[in-house]
Amino acid sequence: MKSPAWKFYFWIILSFDMISFVLPFERGVWEIVETCFFVIALCGLFGFCWKRRIIGRLFWQVFFAAFLCWLLVYFALGRSQAMQTSLGSVPALTLVVVAIVAAALHVPLAAGLFLYAFRRDVWEET
Repeated sequence: MKSPAWKFYFWIILSFDMISFVLPFERGVWEIVETCFFVIALCGLFGFCWKRRIIGRLFWQVFFAAFLCWLLVYFALGRSQAMQTSLGSVPALTLVVVAIVAAALHVPLAAGLFLYAFRRDVWEET
């Protein structure tokens, strides 16, 4: 993807995450940790899209690994529990579809973080 596509994606994912943040769901530990991870991830995506150095390369390499672990745990365990608690009588198929769409929207975020953490052109001195 070229830079304008990444910038467009940044604004799309920021919008979706902001919408999910302001929805009137009950905030538990899962949602608080999720918010922290996604705020940091969005900072990394911003740095990648606009080629800005934020914090340091080692931080983003470690954060990328932690972010992947978080996504796997959250989407596998936490999201289904949180959504069932928040949405009550919504059918299970709907919850699965929402989880798949949310995961699909966040795969490019993980890819952008990977590129930001491991590409040399962002971190080399000019």
